[in-house]
Amino acid sequence: MKIGLVHSIYGLDFRGGSDIVFANVVSALKNEGHDLFVVALGHKDIIEESNGVKVYRLKPFNIFNFLDIDKQSIWKRFIWRVIDVFNDVQVLKLYRILKKEQPQFVYSQGLVGVSYWLPRLLQALGISQAYRVYDMQLINPSGQLYPDQKLNFIESIYCALVRLIIGSPDNVIFPTNFIQKIHDGYGFFKKSNKSIIGNPLADQSIRLARTDDDKNINLLFLGQVIDHKGIIELVSAVNLLKNEKVYLHVAGIGPALEEVKKIAQDNKQVIFYGQLNHQELMEKVWPKIDLLIAPSKLPESFGMMIIEAYAQSVPVLAAEVGAFLETVEPDKTGWFLSKVEPETIKEALEKVINENKITPEIRQNCLAKAKEYSPEKYAAKILALAKK
Repeated sequence: MKIGLVHSIYGLDFRGGSDIVFANVVSALKNEGHDLFVVALGHKDIIEESNGVKVYRLKPFNIFNFLDIDKQSIWKRFIWRVIDVFNDVQVLKLYRILKKEQPQFVYSQGLVGVSYWLPRLLQALGISQAYRVYDMQLINPSGQLYPDQKLNFIESIYCALVRLIIGSPDNVIFPTNFIQKIHDGYGFFKKSNKSIIGNPLADQSIRLARTDDDKNINLLFLGQVIDHKGIIELVSAVNLLKNEKVYLHVAGIGPALEEVKKIAQDNKQVIFYGQLNHQELMEKVWPKIDLLIAPSKLPESFGMMIIEAYAQSVPVLAAEVGAFLETVEPDKTGWFLSKVEPETIKEALEKVINENKITPEIRQNCLAKAKEYSPEKYAAKILALAKK
């Protein structure tokens, strides 16, 4: 089958779990032997090959490139968002690519900088499609939504415009019930066929991670080092713990990194790796980890790092919010934090460690759970939608 895949970021520096998921989807469909092409953003309009797949790179027609958005001021981002919503130049580029490639099916997600008009363009061309929602980007341009948050005037206008523009794609995929209910509440995708399909793992072997004789307890924080991820509270909790056998490994970068390092001070039991790719994580970090900590203060739409931990037989200590309630099974694959604050995290860690809760049975439960998210199963579910 000729399949097109569209996402803002592919083959460049990953920014988060959504980019990893997209790469996993591309890999899974490629392994199934399908004829693929990818449309993603770039610094200029070119056609290239990445990981054995043809990639059309589109330079956004805007005041700056989406790939550089983290470096821009708030007012410039606002202007950029306004232009992005109404950007018909990108639509023309997409039209030319689709007419040239003639795909039978298109899978898309994260259309920021690419064009929210894509689903309507595909419907006009009679091309079967599936659109994957991965965060709150369609509701709030920040991609974040606090519990019980009310949109301000500008955010409400943005949400209404995006809802109108994106319309109701043939098929819409949500990673969890949690995120579907939120979008239903804001009136999105009223006529779409909706499916809950958990995010796929990378094409990798699921393995029993800890095989060394290290007697220490190794914790891992994996993801963007940003305040709402709870990293500041986590490092503070490790400082309070004062257990010479507990080490916290921090893999990721972000705006709170320097502040977190100051909090850690000279604590040699907090180890910073910076940004690591998948292979580096597999070789340098996962083999020594006992417990993943996911203390997010904002509800997550899925939490890819949790499934990646399961694939390495690593249980999770997570905040009791959002999609974590669907992906973490208490006393089977992990445990919940009642609050994201240093003292609560410290007490929870002490309980897990002192009561020896990380058992061989828990680790086997994690491995079994990971198998539900295999790339092969995800590809099969995606292709089933293509035939509807």
